[in-house]
Amino acid sequence: MSSARHSRSSASTFIDRTSGTMAAMGICAALLHRERTGEGQSLHVSLLQSALELMSHQVMREPVHDVTVRDPLLAELQGMRGSGARYDAIAAIRKAQGPRFAAHRLYYGGYHTARGALVLGALTPQNRHAIRAILEMHDPTDDSDFDAAAPGTREKLEVWRQEIQGKLLVAPASEWVSRFLAAGVPASVVNFPEEMSDDPQVAAAGMMAELEHELTGPQRVVGPAVRMSATPTEARLPSPPLARHTREVLREGGVPDEEIDALLAASVITSRE
Repeated sequence: MSSARHSRSSASTFIDRTSGTMAAMGICAALLHRERTGEGQSLHVSLLQSALELMSHQVMREPVHDVTVRDPLLAELQGMRGSGARYDAIAAIRKAQGPRFAAHRLYYGGYHTARGALVLGALTPQNRHAIRAILEMHDPTDDSDFDAAAPGTREKLEVWRQEIQGKLLVAPASEWVSRFLAAGVPASVVNFPEEMSDDPQVAAAGMMAELEHELTGPQRVVGPAVRMSATPTEARLPSPPLARHTREVLREGGVPDEEIDALLAASVITSRE
């Protein structure tokens, strides 16, 4: 399978899953409405709308952004189409818009430090100015006359990125994050999944639950993602050992005990009772 075909297949699967998630949310909302009012309703979920939702930041229209980014891009794309250009050439024009957005990504993304890595989340000029003050950076990417699409901008952005990287290498991630958070800048130390059960925020929020498994002993598992004030949710029991409820499940399915016994004797099924 080609990489392009694999990419399309992966994208299609992701859209399918997103649409399924939206359908599940809609069903839950409709059931709640029926419970409160006694009125049922039909639901409509579109794969196309799910795809649009995933690309909402590109599909949405907003005058200030459109006139500076979208409209010039569309004019260029339409001109290329009109001249009979191939699709890959047209797509390359769109891909070349990267520097227009890469300017703000100087302060939105990950960097190495003297110990560990960190992620910055500066979405506003105020956040970026705060980072510049801490790092003593003087890039012009937020100036009103800065043209992110000008020739040579990509190279300049890389120089500034390397300058930021160099400054961050003089102290550990934890120290930088403390300074950024004190200045109101969204920032976080990068953790691996295996480390997250011991993360201070996870512990403070009570996101993990302590359980006891009959075979393996103490467990710390992720608790319910949804918390409800009127009907509290909790992780109460560990996963049962394999075949713990074989007989119980088959009985619920209408299989008589003598047939279950025969299946066990023939080693067709197993049971841990």
